[in-house]
Amino acid sequence: MSSKRKAPGGSQSKKQNGSFPPKGKGKGKGLGLDEEIESDIDSDEIGSDVGRGKGGRPDEDSDENDFFETPAEKKVRLAKEHLQKIGAGEEDDDEVAARLQRDADLYAKKVHFSLGDELRLGTPSFHRGHKLTPTCIALSEDGRTAWTGGKDCAILQWDLETGRKIVFPGARNDFTGGGHFRPVLSLTKPEGSHLICSGGGDSLVRMWDTRQAGRGCVDSFKGHSEAVTGVVSEPGGTQQIFSCSSDKSLKVWSLSMRAYIDSHFGHTSGVNDMSILVRDRPVTVGDDRTARMWKVSAETHLVFPQTANGDCCTVLTGTVFASGCLDGSLSLWSHSQRKPLAVVQNAHGDEESSRYTGVCSLSCVPFSDVMFSGGASGVIKA
Repeated sequence: MSSKRKAPGGSQSKKQNGSFPPKGKGKGKGLGLDEEIESDIDSDEIGSDVGRGKGGRPDEDSDENDFFETPAEKKVRLAKEHLQKIGAGEEDDDEVAARLQRDADLYAKKVHFSLGDELRLGTPSFHRGHKLTPTCIALSEDGRTAWTGGKDCAILQWDLETGRKIVFPGARNDFTGGGHFRPVLSLTKPEGSHLICSGGGDSLVRMWDTRQAGRGCVDSFKGHSEAVTGVVSEPGGTQQIFSCSSDKSLKVWSLSMRAYIDSHFGHTSGVNDMSILVRDRPVTVGDDRTARMWKVSAETHLVFPQTANGDCCTVLTGTVFASGCLDGSLSLWSHSQRKPLAVVQNAHGDEESSRYTGVCSLSCVPFSDVMFSGGASGVIKA
């Protein structure tokens, strides 16, 4: 069921999602909650490096050029960028053609990779920066940059090769600082955009310009009445994002128009997580013990009953997704049947003591048979 009326401006709920230790007792080396997280580069370096093109020239004309660019010119530019990315001119024509065909098949959702038998995990690296527990992460398209959000209300941008970090502002109860004033609960990096979008316990969806690293958000969407628990960007560069909330709703927003589009309802309790892989088909899980696969344009959705409150989900292919529940179960679903294809009970529990540990995070390699899960025990499994 969908409501076409524009939702009223959401009140900035003072209900705190998660608890905070007293001042001065945050984890870390002597960091108090009211202290700022310091970036690994100074403000002068941010102003000189971020948002500059080749040769250190500012990208002041980039937005204007994009505005006046015709659709045909944009197609040519993107084609040249893609050919340069895959190494055209450095490889044989047959190799380039094969790679282009593979990319086209992948874009058309015709390719599924079997990686389970070949999966090898490298040595993990650790980066410290948040004063409180990190809650979410988003990666750039090239996999070199990551953004993390945490219960300290801050968003950190990481260079995964060097480990350097840049801090986007945010602090508990700081209503004028330009960032979240409640925990950051979700992040997404829209395809082909300079923006990252975040959802938080302050009921807001905020937009940040990666070319203005270290500065406050450039805009925000108001409409949810409770914590925004999930934010995802629609594939294919549509410049649309979806958000879900503890207020039981799923909302659609336009980044290009910076405007609210629509609201969708179905869950009877709060929505805890959302994932998307195919355009117009987000998947959500909630406290009503259901997972739901939406067809937003048709204002319909499929309901999949679960054994417990759903805490996380991830979409593996256009028709298959997985969900994790607070009772420790991990389920694999197909859009064609209401019963799970497979269920792993106590996926992150202690086998010796039979102690149940909830599955609190899921992710996957898109269009493959590889999935990763994180539990409250602190263990990540593949």
